[in-house]
Amino acid sequence: MNKIVLQSFFLDPRMKRNKGIFHRKDERLIWSAIEDDVLDIAIKSSEKVKEIESSNDKEKDTDGTSAVSTRKRVSEDNVNDQHINKKRSSGGGTRNHAKDNALFASFLNDSSSDDSNDDQEEVAEESIESIVTEELDKFKKEKGVHLFVNGSNADKGFNSPLQWWKQNHREYPNIWMLAKRILSVPATSAPSERVFSVASLIATKKRGSLKPDNVNMLVFLKENFDLIEW
Repeated sequence: MNKIVLQSFFLDPRMKRNKGIFHRKDERLIWSAIEDDVLDIAIKSSEKVKEIESSNDKEKDTDGTSAVSTRKRVSEDNVNDQHINKKRSSGGGTRNHAKDNALFASFLNDSSSDDSNDDQEEVAEESIESIVTEELDKFKKEKGVHLFVNGSNADKGFNSPLQWWKQNHREYPNIWMLAKRILSVPATSAPSERVFSVASLIATKKRGSLKPDNVNMLVFLKENFDLIEW
């Protein structure tokens, strides 16, 4: 079976009452694939949040402290120029020695900062992984809902998995990111084919001069006519 189909079965809260359909080994494999996908989504979303926060901090720095930093750099440049002039007057060997020490110190600072950044990223990923694991363990114990609205009777229709996730997505925010991607996929191509049929009835040979924008608008109005409150 398709990976998305299998994941949709396990992420559907209505299927939690239908246990024993898959072998335990297959269940572990599917849950492992779900955990990998949820972890990948969680890490990418946290990276996006960090990028947004860093860009906001940079904007604040450039707006609020640009003048102060400029004055600070000018004063530091003046001090450095005076220091260099003194070294030049004292001799070339001392100047070269100080330059080498400065380069070596900057190299040590860069390498230590890179190592600390790598350590922080590893710790962040480990914490995200533990959160995702705990979230999945909690979701596995969830009772879910019945397939039908009226328990075992199909007269009143089916329960909606998206409605359940709408009510419980705060309990499982990371799993919800994957669930809404998979469960929102239409189970049939009939609606899209129906739209093409409507478009073929509108854009006929007698209406060959219709512009594409007008055709799109007519199709949209036809499909959403019942939703308009007159």
